[in-house]
Amino acid sequence: MNLEYLEYPVELEIRRGGRGGGRSISGKFGLSGGKLRRYATMRNRGKRRKEMIDKRAFRWSLRMFKQMKDDLDKLLKEGAAKQAVEEATEALSRRNIHILAGHSFDKPLGSLMAGTATIKLIEDEADPRLEFSVDLPDSEEDWPSHVSDTVKSIEMGLVGGVSPGFLMPDPKVVKNAEEFIPEPGNEEVLIRKINEAVLVELSLVTRPAYSQSEVTAREDEEQEEGDTDRQHDFDDMQRHYVWL
Repeated sequence: MNLEYLEYPVELEIRRGGRGGGRSISGKFGLSGGKLRRYATMRNRGKRRKEMIDKRAFRWSLRMFKQMKDDLDKLLKEGAAKQAVEEATEALSRRNIHILAGHSFDKPLGSLMAGTATIKLIEDEADPRLEFSVDLPDSEEDWPSHVSDTVKSIEMGLVGGVSPGFLMPDPKVVKNAEEFIPEPGNEEVLIRKINEAVLVELSLVTRPAYSQSEVTAREDEEQEEGDTDRQHDFDDMQRHYVWL
């Protein structure tokens, strides 16, 4: 498994405000759509290439998580059998999306399944993006050391932005999940465009992939017909983990 890295400088804004009496980390990750193109530079074994992520690339991941979470909540509300609840919980855990520090699962900040994070897809033509937030424990004494370090790094301007980690689907399962398009004004250079991928995590990093990403430390649609028929499952996905 080859890890791929994207690098892009970014400036961050630090804000404070009330939010339920606790503190939170929030940010956004810019996507591409329409005439708006946001590029990142991929480095892999000394080679470089440009990449872009379509605004619809992570739509399926977020919709599937919500659907499965709603199904689990319904089972719990109805007092379903223990086995049914356990199976639904296990299935949901495979669709969980994490917020991490530096792409390390040993440094979790929050997750959708734990209810400590939210991720929202904004398919705005002028500014398509993912917006996320992570609620931190009320007492800083309860923060693990990596959480304290992350918050301090954000406040000191050392964290550069947001970087996604995702799985590319098997091309036999999902056609046109990626394509290569000529760079405007330089057709000899091909840009990899990611049209569909399984979002696994968003990380706070010192050197983010995209310039249109921001992180701040704070105080305090219907599913399209046919989507459920597609064989989008981790068992069918190409196990190629990409860091952007």
